[in-house]
Amino acid sequence: MTPSSHIFNADNEKRSIKDIVYVFIPWMIATTLLFSIYIYDTHKEHLRAVKTKATAKVEEQTRNILSRLETVIKDVLSLSENNTIQKYTDKPSPALYRDIKKDFISFLTIKKQFDQVRIIDSAGNEMLRINYNNSRDQYLPLPVPASELQNKSDRYYFLETMKLDIDSLFISPFDLNMEGGKIEEPLKPTLRISTPIHNEQGIINGMIIVNYLADIMFKRFKAIHMELHGKSMVLNSDGYWLDSPDEDDEWGFMLEERKGRTFQKSFPGAWKEISSKDSGQFRNSSGLFTYSKVYLSFLEDKSISINTLAGADHIIILFYIPQLYISGFTLDAAKDCLPFYILTLAAFALFSIFIEQSSRQKKNSLTTLNYLSQALIQSPNVVAITDKNGNVEFINPKFSEVTQYSEEEVLGKNTRILKSGKTPPGTYTDMWDTINSGKVWVGEFCNRRKNGDLYWDLASISPVRDADGEINHYMKVSADITEYKYLLNDLQRSEKRRARAQEIARMGDWELDVEKGKIYASPEFFMLCGLPGESKSIEKTRFIAEVVHPDDRDIVSYTIDKAVNSGGKYKLEHRICLSDATFRTVYAEGQLNTDRPNKSLALTGTLQDITDQKKTEIDLVEAKQIAEYANRAKSEFMANMSHELRTPLNSIIGFSEMLSAGIPGKLNGKQLEFSEDINASGTHLLNVINDILDLSKIEAEQTELSLNTFNVNSLVKNSAMFFKEKMIKKNIALSNELEGELPEIKGDERRIKQVLVNLLSNAMKFTSEGGSIVIKAGLSKINTDRDAIFIAVEDSGEGIREKDMEKLFTPFVQLESAYHKKHPGTGLGLALCKKIVELHGGKIGLESTFGKGSCFTIYLPVNIKQETGS
Repeated sequence: MTPSSHIFNADNEKRSIKDIVYVFIPWMIATTLLFSIYIYDTHKEHLRAVKTKATAKVEEQTRNILSRLETVIKDVLSLSENNTIQKYTDKPSPALYRDIKKDFISFLTIKKQFDQVRIIDSAGNEMLRINYNNSRDQYLPLPVPASELQNKSDRYYFLETMKLDIDSLFISPFDLNMEGGKIEEPLKPTLRISTPIHNEQGIINGMIIVNYLADIMFKRFKAIHMELHGKSMVLNSDGYWLDSPDEDDEWGFMLEERKGRTFQKSFPGAWKEISSKDSGQFRNSSGLFTYSKVYLSFLEDKSISINTLAGADHIIILFYIPQLYISGFTLDAAKDCLPFYILTLAAFALFSIFIEQSSRQKKNSLTTLNYLSQALIQSPNVVAITDKNGNVEFINPKFSEVTQYSEEEVLGKNTRILKSGKTPPGTYTDMWDTINSGKVWVGEFCNRRKNGDLYWDLASISPVRDADGEINHYMKVSADITEYKYLLNDLQRSEKRRARAQEIARMGDWELDVEKGKIYASPEFFMLCGLPGESKSIEKTRFIAEVVHPDDRDIVSYTIDKAVNSGGKYKLEHRICLSDATFRTVYAEGQLNTDRPNKSLALTGTLQDITDQKKTEIDLVEAKQIAEYANRAKSEFMANMSHELRTPLNSIIGFSEMLSAGIPGKLNGKQLEFSEDINASGTHLLNVINDILDLSKIEAEQTELSLNTFNVNSLVKNSAMFFKEKMIKKNIALSNELEGELPEIKGDERRIKQVLVNLLSNAMKFTSEGGSIVIKAGLSKINTDRDAIFIAVEDSGEGIREKDMEKLFTPFVQLESAYHKKHPGTGLGLALCKKIVELHGGKIGLESTFGKGSCFTIYLPVNIKQETGS
């Protein structure tokens, strides 16, 4: 207890206020003056540091944009030098198309910053387009169907590119991507880079154009705002915002509702300064502005000519710190100094009081001793005082509470009565050596209570000296930490289990401290990244620059910044580079955490190695493509072979009919029977071959629909007429249920009739005598936006088991049942029906209850367009 403490607690003593004030006021004036000077210097230094950081950040972003643009340009040039592309624009062929499509898909998969690559011929027609179709996180890039390719002859980038010479590039302004003449939703900032394609004679046949996702580059500027409390912006040469803290200000030159929103209108004085110079920094009444212009025709390789539209040859990188924040520097400096200033004044006040009251120290000593005695007795910690040999001379009530020994049982006894035998002997040796040397020892004991229970004791033992400086006693102050030890052991076991689980799953956990820019992670995280296993943390900038694959750095930075700024989740697949020059694919997932004790933001999550999974996915895609190619080759072979078989079969059928008719000469009964068998077998085989040929043509994409407008009511009635006589012989009731006069539809009437006849033939085949068949037709919908007509064939036959339904439309597959074996077939009919209906843009459905009957329904859109060709 200090002398000043005695003064504050001596309620019965009078203070000499006058003497205290005379000592304290000069110190207060001097202290206030010094702190004012310090606050002013701090403000100036803070402002200088902010200017330096703002300049460095703008320069860094400028370099980054130039570097990214140079990489993009080189990628486009490399892509345009592909001889296959030159050959394809000169003489297109399916083989060249497949090679280029494979190259483009590989290009977009590796270069994740690109969204689309196209080849356009000299007339402006798209010959090939590969893009992500807004599904970058789930699917590989895909080619756009030929029916959806567009003519771009009126687009500015086509007109400008076709004016260029060989080895020239056109770079478009930053704008929003448009599809079908409308701005694509959600907004997709895009930069287009294109170059002419020429043949071996040097004649330009078309162009190649790549869409670069500019949004990734713009969003990286958000990180500056987090560090310096400013606003990062990107402007075009006319002063329109390409990227702004307020998204409603962006793209005013393209969005009608934002036409009036420009930087010039918001900051007229600043725009005059910025538009007149390439770079600089200045301060006005609005705040501090730091800017730099990035010219798109910057490439150092003078052999490449880069062209841009007039007035769109540069963008402006701008960082703005409002005046309100700059003015706040002084207030912040004052707030930082205020606690120290108050403490200093308080110290001088205590010093003044101490001087005035120093004469009373002797009298207050007895009071101090009394306070100390009460403090020891009432202490919440265990207190014991022993002689030099460890014999107890004093204990407080807490000692008895923890050890269960009363004061009478302990006084005069040695502290060895608490020993449990669990504390290592070296601990006692170290303790005695330390306290005998006059130092304080701090450590842990495992002691035993009076009832035999063990407990852990965290103790501080210090020597007590007499007036001559000799050690004559020891004082021990300790706390019962048994519960803490148990919790610590549980935590350590849990950490070991977690580490083992992460090692097995090849997964590590991490936490990004947003304010410090540091990543704190588990050992498995650093092992996955190829960093030393004993690492505890890594700078975010170093992680992105050294660990993340160069092609993925932009998207990783953008995704992290987006999660921090929006408070959403962080999910991303990307690659990491290892020290042996190999790379792995990882999946990172995290979420913003705002519940930290110090109120700072943190992004927490996991990192898992998914390299093997990704390889499996790619292998599956390749296997699927190979299987599809093999299936088409099989179908083409079957189609060719069917043609070869039909010619001799037609001869066999024709000659058998001539024999049966007696044209070569009259046959006896046996010969006539054989001749009719030959004719029936040949006819059956010809029907099978015709089905195979139809199915093969469809699968080989060689079938063309003969589209015409026809009446559905007539089609149904004419189809039913084929089976009227057979139904009567088999005693099967056939009826029609048509919903009035249905509208005419456009389609291949012969093919639709082929489907309906096949369904009726199956229904009659599997319906027993005395059964019934109903044909229904009416209006329906294939989905919510396509009107359709449905035709259903419902029978009272045997029905189909649920497990067999999925096999029913598979070629050459027949269901296994005693009843079905009575009616042999090829298993091609339903498969062919399904293909024909799907060629019309429709679908076929089945409802069946085993033992009660089946209902096959076809749905045909009212307006059918042919989407396949030979």
